[in-house]
Amino acid sequence: MSKRRRFSIFSMVLISYLILAVGFVYADRSQVAPRQGDGATSTTTPDVTQTPSTSLPPAFAARLAVETVVPDAPRVLLLIDEAAALSEDAQRLQVSLQANLERFGFTVIIGEQGPIPEDYDTARRLSHLNDTELIIWGIPSDNEVGLRVHYLASPKRDRRVTRYVDRLLAAGRTPDRSVLLLDGLDVTYFSYVLLGQYYLFYEAHDLAQSTFDQAINYLSALSNERVDDLDGASAYIYRAISLTYTQAYGQALADANQAIEIAPDSPVAYHARADVYRRQDAFDLSIPDYQRAIELDLTYASAYGNLGNSYKSMGNYEQAMTSQNKALQLDPEDPFAYNDRGILFFDQGNYGSAIADYTRSIELFDNYEYPYANRANAYFYVDGYEQAIEDYSRAIDIDPYFSGAYYGRGRIYLYTDEYFLAIDDYDVSIFLRPDYLPAYLNRGETKNQLRHYDEAVRDFDYILEQNPYFAYAYYNRGKSHIMLENYDQALHDFQRAYDLIGETYQTRGRRGQAYLRVGDYKEALEDLNRAIELNPQYFDGYHWRGNLYEEIEDFDAAIADYTRAIQLDPNDPHMLYDRATLYERLREYELALADFRAYRELDDWDFVEYRIRQLEEIVNE
Repeated sequence: MSKRRRFSIFSMVLISYLILAVGFVYADRSQVAPRQGDGATSTTTPDVTQTPSTSLPPAFAARLAVETVVPDAPRVLLLIDEAAALSEDAQRLQVSLQANLERFGFTVIIGEQGPIPEDYDTARRLSHLNDTELIIWGIPSDNEVGLRVHYLASPKRDRRVTRYVDRLLAAGRTPDRSVLLLDGLDVTYFSYVLLGQYYLFYEAHDLAQSTFDQAINYLSALSNERVDDLDGASAYIYRAISLTYTQAYGQALADANQAIEIAPDSPVAYHARADVYRRQDAFDLSIPDYQRAIELDLTYASAYGNLGNSYKSMGNYEQAMTSQNKALQLDPEDPFAYNDRGILFFDQGNYGSAIADYTRSIELFDNYEYPYANRANAYFYVDGYEQAIEDYSRAIDIDPYFSGAYYGRGRIYLYTDEYFLAIDDYDVSIFLRPDYLPAYLNRGETKNQLRHYDEAVRDFDYILEQNPYFAYAYYNRGKSHIMLENYDQALHDFQRAYDLIGETYQTRGRRGQAYLRVGDYKEALEDLNRAIELNPQYFDGYHWRGNLYEEIEDFDAAIADYTRAIQLDPNDPHMLYDRATLYERLREYELALADFRAYRELDDWDFVEYRIRQLEEIVNE
């Protein structure tokens, strides 16, 4: 790749990565990444009504045919304290609970009588030792009536579990949260809650929400005391989690508020409401709720982590780092916290520390797609392109619907000249997220590199139909029109890009190129002079100004500019060709021959070979 092309593509990819530096934090599948230039343009992406034709690669189309299903027989570990086993009431409720769970489709594993778990970590280890995803343990109630049961979700990490679900369900689930079962109806309610959680693990949100609806309907007929006995806040919390995940934020907020009303001292309820706010970018509202959750539970590592995420989103990196460090101090084996802190390091340009944190996150949870994608971003900055492609590919293996990973890998392919692979990845990214305009932008630029200019224009046209203020779509479409010799249209597009982006050496330089092509040499010279003033290393600016000087027959100035452009980019054959033809025009045949021979070392073009033979004959006469 010539230095000119590499610099142009690097500028585009760099801007994309600067925006992507926000990282993949939870269930958002990709990030907005503007295109080449000195600054990002604010964009608003409306709903897409009709998209340019996209043909999916066959391998991906085949993968989509395999749907993820919820396993038929969720496994739950049921433990009963020795003292509870002696109680007739407890025995009756245990039998009822086992029967209900089996009726709901659970496979119930009865644990041996013995000591019950005293903390979350012990309970989770017991659950995993028995290959179950839920654990319930019961003790006699204080008044010897009914059965008090503790429960927690223990999703295994041998499959993909979203950060959003896994972290919220894990948060704060300690044995001080319990349910007092008095009769069969209580058991039915509790079974609904457990089943809803299980659906939540597998992101079967329609099933999860309808199941929690059943549980909450039962609560509506109970007294406040009984709702508290049944830990009724949890049903609202879990439904809020699911509703947040499906972006039903109004309903989710109502559920979180109801949970707080039922259990005003529940740190998990405040955490759930904070997440509703954060997912809507209401970071100023999320921070007090995370802080309240921490006040209620000083060991609440996830609340510290998400508090850090909110601080980061508000630009307060110092507070964000303090919060993430505290989260890791409380839970040094939390893969999500390492991923989040890695994003902070990345944003501050500390790529080595970012890679180390992403790597630690992967070591703790190798089926977690986001640290792979984030580590790929960091590898780009240290020229680790092969590692970046491997990491994006691994993220895609974990989640074949991860549009952001296809988009990111496509950018690496674009930068490394693998244009057809880049097109394949952009096609998939667009199929998965058809409203993501930067994917059309980069696909259009890839088509420019393939010289498929008409197809590139269609991608840029589509972007501008959806968002007429997308500056880099004008900029790239202008480049396409230059190559199609639609110079008036190119000038229009570069002018719009200049109006939206402002003055940069690229916007002045490209507009100057367009003025040159339409024959307005005065405006062209003014733009190109300013572009070179803004960036004295701007080899394209010298090249185009050399073209201009040649047009107005200031040949010494033209030779000087071509020479400076070649010094800045000795691997671009186009500038050698232009200087060679000018030397030939000036009858400097030996100099022309030297430039054509240098061109031949960089590019194989039969016409240049023909010119070399002609000049050799002239020189040897």
